Amino acid sequence: MVTEALGRGNDRARACTAGREHARSRAPGVAGAWSRMMKASPLAQVKARFESKDKLIEAVRQLATDELWIDRVDEDKGLERVSNKKLLHLHEVLTHVKEQFGSRAKLIDAICDIEKRTKDEGYRDRLGRWSTPRLLDWYKSAKKRAAS
Repeated sequence: MVTEALGRGNDRARACTAGREHARSRAPGVAGAWSRMMKASPLAQVKARFESKDKLIEAVRQLATDELWIDRVDEDKGLERVSNKKLLHLHEVLTHVKEQFGSRAKLIDAICDIEKRTKDEGYRDRLGRWSTPRLLDWYKSAKKRAAS
């Protein structure tokens, strides 16, 4: 029994060593090795697309009209204290909603149409209390459910 256990352990050790040797032998440029680039950090994305956080905040404020979102920002802190990642996500969502639907009301109408609940005023009112990112996620999910 002891020899069997030692034998298995050695096989495992050889397999691990062989895997490391194989991984080391691959060149960095070979597909599947290290050819994928890492996603840029939120700060790097902000600097590349908007040059500074202040310009990103201004772009979000321009998109954040009464038609597109419910203002739930803390008055004391404002958008300046929101993380870069959240601001980038909010900018993407508001841009997408503005381009595809034009307003939150039209997005809510689209959700009601997909779910075949156009006459349900209570449902429409409940959706009206949701944030724009949540509505967009709900629309995407409802669209997938309707397709299947």
